[in-house]
Amino acid sequence: MAQLPNPFNLSQAEYERLFELPAIDEVTMSILLMGDPGAGPHDFQACGDRLNTDMNDSIMRTLHSTSHLVKLFERLPDIYVVGTGIQQAALWNVLPISAKKWAVDGIYVQAGYCTDEFPGCGHQIANDAMMICDAAVTTAGSFEPKDNVPVRLPDQFASTWNAAIGDLFQSRRAVWCRELVDHRNLVLIVCRAILMDRDPEDEYGKFIKAGGKYFLEYPRLCP
Repeated sequence: MAQLPNPFNLSQAEYERLFELPAIDEVTMSILLMGDPGAGPHDFQACGDRLNTDMNDSIMRTLHSTSHLVKLFERLPDIYVVGTGIQQAALWNVLPISAKKWAVDGIYVQAGYCTDEFPGCGHQIANDAMMICDAAVTTAGSFEPKDNVPVRLPDQFASTWNAAIGDLFQSRRAVWCRELVDHRNLVLIVCRAILMDRDPEDEYGKFIKAGGKYFLEYPRLCP
């Protein structure tokens, strides 16, 4: 197993600096459904269809109780399901057990941010990076870059990862920053609530009331 210093092919100083910059208006949030390789078969199509049908209305309804995020959602209006049926054994296996509890019936709802300058595989890479970020956040118990911990990945995956990601985050064609933490929390909790047949507004409210800071805390805080 090799150690990946961080998911974004950045130096620690770059990671800390870029995390404090505001989100760029051109960024699009893409949602990817990733499957637990050991829990198939997965009905990705049905889950994707449900999210495409219910997600946007549920997000708008949930925003009524989170007024501090309204302006950010107005700036970043484009949210869509970009892919389903992705099997990433290397990424799945690196997640701590507590992070895997986020999955619903073996499907892990993931989200990343990318501009249209890098379409297609850029969204895939951005989502893969956020999967690795989730592993690091769970291990460190913090999403602060200063608390970042290296993630252990299979040698073959780690050896090609930095080449695959290139300068995607350094150039800000993909983005992860402090301003997007709450945005991502809300969208992902809404998506998970839809897949669990729960009321998204109620579930997000429970998460906030319980003191949640990162979406992966939700299964523990709101069982």
